[in-house]
Amino acid sequence: MTLKTSLKSQLKSGLMSLIITVVALTLLQTLGIFSISANAKTSLSGEIKFPYEAPKISGIEKWINANPQKIADLKGKVVLVDFWTYSCINCLRTLPHMNKLYEKYHDKGLVIIGIHAPEFEFEKNPKNVATAVEKFHIQYPVALDNDMQTWRNYKNRYWPAHYLINKEGKVVYTHFGEGAYAKMDNNVRALLEIEGKQEKQKYASNFSRGQSPETYLGLERSANNANTSSKNFIFPKKIPKNHWALEGNWERNRQFIESKSAGDSLKFNFKAKKVFLVMSSASGKEIEAEIFVNGKQLPKTLGKDVKNGVVKIKDSELYEITNLKKLKNGIVEIKSKSPGLRAYAFTFAGK
Repeated sequence: MTLKTSLKSQLKSGLMSLIITVVALTLLQTLGIFSISANAKTSLSGEIKFPYEAPKISGIEKWINANPQKIADLKGKVVLVDFWTYSCINCLRTLPHMNKLYEKYHDKGLVIIGIHAPEFEFEKNPKNVATAVEKFHIQYPVALDNDMQTWRNYKNRYWPAHYLINKEGKVVYTHFGEGAYAKMDNNVRALLEIEGKQEKQKYASNFSRGQSPETYLGLERSANNANTSSKNFIFPKKIPKNHWALEGNWERNRQFIESKSAGDSLKFNFKAKKVFLVMSSASGKEIEAEIFVNGKQLPKTLGKDVKNGVVKIKDSELYEITNLKKLKNGIVEIKSKSPGLRAYAFTFAGK
């Protein structure tokens, strides 16, 4: 047998094998035994090594958007438990992604339960939480965990925190903080056994290296205060980076500081693109505060909640007071026009 004849025979044999394989795969696909489509079922990614029974949801003061929910009653469903609180900027940035998951999959077997675990006393108020739920277009059940009982059941330590539970009631995937939205989408689809193309990661972090850290002002967790006195405050000649200082007749409380006179001022030496401050009104009535960045009230440096150099504070929530073009150093000043301004914590975004 010549080499040419041998090659021809091998090619013919290989072609027949390929035809048989294609026919077999086509038959298996038709029978639903095997899929060669681009929309193959997604597999679970980043799952925890040892899945465990999902802890109970307990100690809930009030439910919004639903009657009381029990994890044990939800077996056969895929459940996503989301720990959040409405004055947390990191939590707020995850809510559009939670809403998207709900819209895509709630009629396919996904149950999302938002566990609202308050960081500050005003976040225990059901009316405040209900207002936030409406403001951020949340349609899934929200449970007010005011005594942090469910938080403790899950041994949770973070806002936001996500626990993904399979149909057997086991926690199989967790994620803490922002991001990993495509992975969560893929994992939800995998547990629901839904075919579809892999979601691609599109998340861009708002964090920049060197940006100022979250800073609390109340005595309970106060850090980096540059004042040397405990009353009749005077701004120091220099406020160190990532430090804050008071001037005027402020009162310091466990969770917040409160202005007692018109003209009381608060400054923070920051590095960020955006500056946020959790604030409220002691009386519940609207009060105003002037916002200065590096001693000026330039519209291009002020946040979305500042109009004509003034922020109006009534609701107890997070206010965006500074928005620069890029990550920069600066000093932001909040000058209360009347007594009763309560300030709780600064948070920042680098992008």
